[in-house]
Amino acid sequence: MNTKTNPAAPVDSEQLVQRCNGKVQLAMRMLEMFREDVVRQFSDIRNAVDQNDLEALARAAHAMKGTASMVSANETSQLAAEIEVAAKGSDLEQARATLESLSQQVELCARYKFSN
Repeated sequence: MNTKTNPAAPVDSEQLVQRCNGKVQLAMRMLEMFREDVVRQFSDIRNAVDQNDLEALARAAHAMKGTASMVSANETSQLAAEIEVAAKGSDLEQARATLESLSQQVELCARYKFSN
């Protein structure tokens, strides 16, 4: 199994395997759980934006930021962090502006698998 970093990939698989102490199977299980969670978490973020609920938005974005960071989905984590900051600053328009980029990253993450 090739875990070399692909700069275009939504997950830094080499970094993820390192976080799992070199255990590729563990990294793959973590990634599978993340792929399931990230879609639900994005739905929570979108619902919070649609309902203008800044508190729920900050919570949902914070949750995604953490789970994305754990699996080295660094761009997803960064975008979720930007939405969290916007929500905490009561800037719903900035959160909305970042939502499309996050949507694209979530889609990439949901389809991502380690390359063979």
